[in-house]
Amino acid sequence: MTAAETYNSVMHGIVRAIVEGMNGVYQEGPLKMKERVGEKAQNDYNGDFLKVVDIVRSSAVFHSFDDLSRAIVALNKPGVVQVVRSKDRVTTPLPSGYRDVLLNVTVEGCAMVMELQLHLKDVIAVKEEAHRIYDFMRTLGWEKDEIDDVEMTALSDLEKQSALRSRQSTMESCEMQVAEDDLSGVAGNVEMVQVNPVHAP
Repeated sequence: MTAAETYNSVMHGIVRAIVEGMNGVYQEGPLKMKERVGEKAQNDYNGDFLKVVDIVRSSAVFHSFDDLSRAIVALNKPGVVQVVRSKDRVTTPLPSGYRDVLLNVTVEGCAMVMELQLHLKDVIAVKEEAHRIYDFMRTLGWEKDEIDDVEMTALSDLEKQSALRSRQSTMESCEMQVAEDDLSGVAGNVEMVQVNPVHAP
């Protein structure tokens, strides 16, 4: 825990800069409590607390798949930050249908491994709303598996909407580029036209 307290600010500062450079919103998490570290080490790693890699933790929220993808590429580039483990829960979502990317990274000069979760803003919004709906639906007598089906359907619909918005954005960018190219071509053609003087008879 002493090492975590020592390196906490430095690690967050370096990772934050990368995330925000890719249009992400960085959220620094609290240090995992000593009691929870002990429990996880005992239950999962036969008491070896050095294998607990989420004592220092944070999350990053992105508005688009493009920004999230660029952040992953940036974090994987050789440099001060090194990704030592990753879980792609976008391609392989959780049983509830929730999707994110979980990274464990090290920062040069810091003898710690930190956890970084990468989220999409729209998916988080559905998740937060689903938690509120879950409690309400349980009071009405719904079973957990029935509620899970509703959550998965909502997430699927949201992903389709996000994909559509992404395609529309790409198409708009392409149309703008074509328009710029057309204008450049027109300008070039205008420059090539030679105007011959007209002599009055």
